[in-house]
Amino acid sequence: MPPSKSQPFAKGPYAQAFTLVELLVSMVVLSIIMVVSATFVTQTQRTWSQSSARVEQFREARMAFETITQGLRQATLNPYLTYRYNAGPTPTIPTSREEAPQSYIRHSELQFVTGQAGVLLESMGTGGTLNGHCVFFQAPFGISDRDGYEALNRLLCGRGYFVFQSSDDAFRPAHISKKRTRFRLWEYRPPAERNPIYTDTATRWFAGAARE
Repeated sequence: MPPSKSQPFAKGPYAQAFTLVELLVSMVVLSIIMVVSATFVTQTQRTWSQSSARVEQFREARMAFETITQGLRQATLNPYLTYRYNAGPTPTIPTSREEAPQSYIRHSELQFVTGQAGVLLESMGTGGTLNGHCVFFQAPFGISDRDGYEALNRLLCGRGYFVFQSSDDAFRPAHISKKRTRFRLWEYRPPAERNPIYTDTATRWFAGAARE
């Protein structure tokens, strides 16, 4: 008898079916692809969030520096001659009504003071610290709290900037319990009617800036 030949696969509805091993291998490969894709998407989202946060911080820092630069450009310098009454810390202010002027002295409206913030300022008393240098000056900003003074846009006002390090308790939302310590740039901008430059010493008119 002639040798028997191998029988071909049976034809029918189950001829193209996958085996259990093939299904398991496919599921494992699909799971690996999904895990890699999820990791890639998560890493991309994290990188995007960090980049957006850095861009926003850079934008805010640039706006802050532009504000400081614009304010410093308006610092007033108007030298003139006035009476000198004494040799004290405020020679242009008499100590009494009977004090007569002794001579002329060159004076200026420019009040520009810079130095260590911890030395020049009084602390807020909230557990924070004053860091780095601070700057305070006078300029015609025209800021006033009184009605009817809107047209007086050349009123002399104080302005200052300093950095204060403290916790974020006053700024943290109620649903966030994690405490953080941050550096914040503060701006001191009293109105013209609260400008004590002519009644105080040159380095004391802004001493309470960190408490306001």
